[in-house]
Amino acid sequence: LSSVNIGPTRYAPQQVDVGPVTLRDLDTRVARDARGNWKLPVSYVAAEEASAASDSEAGPAQFSLAGLSLKGRNRVQFSDSGVRPAIKKSIAIEKLELGRMDSRKPNRNTALSMRIKPDKYAALALDGTLRPLGKSFYIDAKGELSGQALADVNGLVASDLGHKFLNGQLDNAFEIKIAKNHLKMSNKLDL
Repeated sequence: LSSVNIGPTRYAPQQVDVGPVTLRDLDTRVARDARGNWKLPVSYVAAEEASAASDSEAGPAQFSLAGLSLKGRNRVQFSDSGVRPAIKKSIAIEKLELGRMDSRKPNRNTALSMRIKPDKYAALALDGTLRPLGKSFYIDAKGELSGQALADVNGLVASDLGHKFLNGQLDNAFEIKIAKNHLKMSNKLDL
């Protein structure tokens, strides 16, 4: 990470309002081990500390974030050892923009716009809304995946198909909605 720019921020008792945050040149890793456990470069407050904080008289502090965006050259080193063959990729994030989030309004929609390059030729675009602070996951978005090499997805589908792809390309225009633990998705696949 080469820089972080944080917009105007206001502090009050039990409330923090953070202006827009821009991260530049992010380089991080996301991995899943052979047992299926995800490893993220994030540290979590111990359960006892979180419980003690929520039991205080004032209650947990509230926050809002005016938005989050990535600029510059952003990469995620992704590996998944939970599939065979294992997947290892360096994914370029060309654009990621999230709108306002507010812990006092967890069910308010947050705008999402994302453009990533899973490899040199493939591209994924996703635009819509989500609720990152809601009690259950919510997303309503349209997307398009183009130029995905079929051989790169063998680790995800080969055991189900009983065969591996030797070559070819996948393009997919899709709509996805997850609300109240229900998934609704439409796909237009071209192989």
